[in-house]
Amino acid sequence: LSVLLSIFGRETRVDDLEFAQVEEVSELS
Repeated sequence: LSVLLSIFGRETRVDDLEFAQVEEVSELS
């Protein structure tokens, strides 16, 4: 269970990071 949570948390953090980058790019352009 802890392994699944850590994997899920890591994927969520990556998605948040990519989303933040997309937001920054859309604001600049």
